[in-house]
Amino acid sequence: MKTNTTYALAVLIVVIIIIVPFAYGFFRALPPTPPLTATSTVPVGTSTEATTTPVEPTQPSQPTTPVGPAPVSSPSISYIAPISGKVGSTVSVYGSGFLPTNTVLFDGGPVNDVAAESSSVLTFTVPSSVGADCKPDQACPMYERLISNGTNTISVRNANGTSNSVNFTVTGGTMVIPN
Repeated sequence: MKTNTTYALAVLIVVIIIIVPFAYGFFRALPPTPPLTATSTVPVGTSTEATTTPVEPTQPSQPTTPVGPAPVSSPSISYIAPISGKVGSTVSVYGSGFLPTNTVLFDGGPVNDVAAESSSVLTFTVPSSVGADCKPDQACPMYERLISNGTNTISVRNANGTSNSVNFTVTGGTMVIPN
């Protein structure tokens, strides 16, 4: 028990000898904060003393509204449900930045009939085939590519950009060869 008391006494002495004078000197070195005042002079002959009047703080100005269009965010996929299924299965895409008009790219090809449930949910049906992903004013080959079983990527594109990709596993189903 004597060791704990000795240790506590040693710590107290260190605090009193080193830390207290340092803190006292530190705070004494700070200049005092003067009150806010404004000085005005009195015309000659009336008084030789200056008077002080307290200055009232003013209200901060209101923040300004930025000029220009609001920044847009490209679509982003958080997750899909389900993560696997047959051709013809309905898939829900959850994320953000979806617009009323979106293109779901299934393994690089556009999917027809994408429903925008909200700005954070899209639904589509797993296609049996996809066409070429053609941009406006671009020559586009006329072909359909069959979707095969296995892992395929899903992404979303709209006027604000293209999202990240997530994987969907096709587990079978009826492969329809388009006419």
